[in-house]
Amino acid sequence: MKPPYYVTTEILNLISLISEKVGEVKSAHLTKPLTELRKKIE
Repeated sequence: MKPPYYVTTEILNLISLISEKVGEVKSAHLTKPLTELRKKIE
């Protein structure tokens, strides 16, 4: 049974672009905020 679509180079390029963007979003969430080592004086 054949799938109802064809895998073209355009589809493969779009998939790779989406994968890159997902990776960028995931890596952006991995950065931790800087910790403050000194106690704040109020």
